[in-house]
Amino acid sequence: CVDLGGDLRVHGRPWHGDRWRIGVEDPFDPDREIASFTPVEGAVTTSSTRRRAWSAAGRHYHHLLDPTTGRSAITDLVAVTTCSSRAWWSEVAAKCALLAGTVLAPQVLHDLGTPGVGVTTAGEVLVWPAEPRPRSSSAAADARLAAV
Repeated sequence: CVDLGGDLRVHGRPWHGDRWRIGVEDPFDPDREIASFTPVEGAVTTSSTRRRAWSAAGRHYHHLLDPTTGRSAITDLVAVTTCSSRAWWSEVAAKCALLAGTVLAPQVLHDLGTPGVGVTTAGEVLVWPAEPRPRSSSAAADARLAAV
């Protein structure tokens, strides 16, 4: 298991059973786990507007930019965590779902064949199970997702 600043990549057998168990942190309460992934191998990544964020003149800004405005993107999601066989794919899926918002995120993740967990600005936890598509790898398709 390699921790890349909160994003994880796992490979091989864990020392504690036949699957890795990776908890998903509540972006509003880091001590609370809201879901978990149990991939055989692969990556779990999170994209969030709560990290790499700042306030100026009474407004909240974050590092995820809307390419049409050059400003922090407006979304009703605070964080999205996804699981895939490849870290870069998981990261892309998490960012796309986060920027798509609650209405379009399920379709984005479905199209990418990637399971995900989202947290809204109101703190609601949304779970989107994978419906693997042909381009999905077996590791991503085999990842189990459980809400806590």
